[in-house]
Amino acid sequence: MFQIINPIFEDLLIKCKIKFTNISGGKAIGQLNKDFFRFICPWIDGKGEIRNLFKKSEIVQFIKTRPYVSYVTGLSIIHFKTLPDGNVVAYDSASENEEKELIQPGSPWSIFVPRNNNKIEIVDKAEYYPPKPIDYAELNIEGNFIINSKDSSAALDFEPETTPDETQNSKNLSVIKIKL
Repeated sequence: MFQIINPIFEDLLIKCKIKFTNISGGKAIGQLNKDFFRFICPWIDGKGEIRNLFKKSEIVQFIKTRPYVSYVTGLSIIHFKTLPDGNVVAYDSASENEEKELIQPGSPWSIFVPRNNNKIEIVDKAEYYPPKPIDYAELNIEGNFIINSKDSSAALDFEPETTPDETQNSKNLSVIKIKL
């Protein structure tokens, strides 16, 4: 007996500051988005297999080795993981609570997909900036902040896995569960 299951696409995006070499900023960002997509999804061109595991260090190394990238700083990797029960959990490598080196999908039928919504800031100097978690204001409806429900009357319930204290900016994304 066969069971056919549609894949679940899980967004991966990067947030960083980059100094590019002798290439215009817009062209470099477009090329990085294209290269990052092909790195995460080599199967799209028939040149690789679907991967269900990435190391953060692999992604960092990939970005740093692009010939048009001179310097990368403040790098954060954001993963929107869809769990088998339909909940979406957001992980941000810049979060204080996020210490895992591996990025794994929420289910065996999940596929990583970068959607060209990377948050890249161009810098002129090779100067260090610490990674900062993504802010809700940086997410786009139907871009990288997608909410859907089988029951359109269902209410959204945002439930932080950790409670932010008064010293932490509660607008920063750490681990968020979205119940539909």
